[in-house]
Amino acid sequence: MLEILRSNIVIGPVLLSSSRIVACCRRLSILVILSVIAVFSPLRQAAHAQGLVDAEISEMIRTYAEPLMVSAGLDPRAVRIFIVNRNELNAFVSGGQNLFINTGLLTRADNAGQIVGVIAHELGHIAGGHISRTNESMESAGTSSLIAGILGVAAGLATGRGDIGGAVAAAGQDIAIRDFLKYSRNQESSADQAGMRYLEANGLSAVGMYQLMKKLEGQELLPTSRQNEYVRSHPLSSDRVLSVESFLQRSKFTDTPLPDGWELKFQRSKAKIIGFLESKSRVYRYYPESDTSVPARYAQAIADYRRNELDTAVPKIDALIAEYPSDPYFWELKGQMLLEHGKIMPSVEALRKAASLAPEAIPIRAMLAQGLVETGNPALLEEAVENLKALIVDDPGSAAAWRLLAISYARLGNDGASRLASAELALLQRDVPAAKLHANAALKFYDKGTPSWLRAQDILNAADLK
Repeated sequence: MLEILRSNIVIGPVLLSSSRIVACCRRLSILVILSVIAVFSPLRQAAHAQGLVDAEISEMIRTYAEPLMVSAGLDPRAVRIFIVNRNELNAFVSGGQNLFINTGLLTRADNAGQIVGVIAHELGHIAGGHISRTNESMESAGTSSLIAGILGVAAGLATGRGDIGGAVAAAGQDIAIRDFLKYSRNQESSADQAGMRYLEANGLSAVGMYQLMKKLEGQELLPTSRQNEYVRSHPLSSDRVLSVESFLQRSKFTDTPLPDGWELKFQRSKAKIIGFLESKSRVYRYYPESDTSVPARYAQAIADYRRNELDTAVPKIDALIAEYPSDPYFWELKGQMLLEHGKIMPSVEALRKAASLAPEAIPIRAMLAQGLVETGNPALLEEAVENLKALIVDDPGSAAAWRLLAISYARLGNDGASRLASAELALLQRDVPAAKLHANAALKFYDKGTPSWLRAQDILNAADLK
């Protein structure tokens, strides 16, 4: 479920009530899971870069990227992927093994091959140790602040975690990425060569890489102010284009289609982003009712849902579920629609189904936990606690999970555990006074030397080091 904070709002470490969380959890099926569950404002022209994460889109990118990472000698678990809500066509790496992909790239690319080509190229930068040119203040602030700055996040609120990468959203400074990140022409050529090797090693065509270069060809001749963001940060030369052309002539896989399902994954993700980020009228121009493809129907259902037209949105997603009953993301969208409109138990049923079909999808599991908490049913609160504890094992940096866990324990009358979870949340958000307050309160509920007592002491010690 995609969530973006309004550009002038920062939600601090205050423990939100479950009703406030539901009120905040709006609009998109892409969940910000590392920071806060926040209000989504349909974007027009976002002034700031903002981060977002979606289970489906992240799964698509990971599917494309992981075999290439292995060929690049990278550990897929060590490479973090961030989706940046910017309309500019761009992707870049920075701060170590961090790959940033703009939504503008995903919506403006024509096919999956172009995305695969960009990913291969960017992994070439990571494997080559290319350092993006950054301003001095960001370099001195360290990797977390670098990521936070790019995503428009208050430093310290976010660290990208989770096996599918992480993203956070909060108010931030207006970062002009074209001035912030720039590779040399030699680095670009080196990344091209590496990317083509990774593609060849996996039996993948480099045609998409070539197509995107041709799409951007001619931008170099424009004044800098009119150049595409990708071209400004990734200098494009005729030599690079000719190099890829030459590679295609000798590659064994130039005419090899992508693996089954890859193109549909891309078209669905593209439709999803357009459905969530564009106006309904524009969505229906992209995907008219005469278009009965799965991506088009997906975008139409999302557009209707965003306009609170549940009477048409639910039947549209139900029709997709009837055709594809094992698709977790259709069930997830239905669950989100129902949860937002106060149909709690039906939403829980849909989200349970989604979670059973995609147990590794942290955003789905978090939204299920949210629905369980909102029921207020003690038995379901216990289920929420177990779900959240498992989620935290997989993603200990999930502020949303700690927040919901604190709420769940409080509703169950377990004040000690609620205080301890609140202390974990405050520590994660680097709110030292709150961390100490909750940890000291938690100590009163546990016998000295017990695991929970020791954890509260650990939090106090860690807070003293902040």
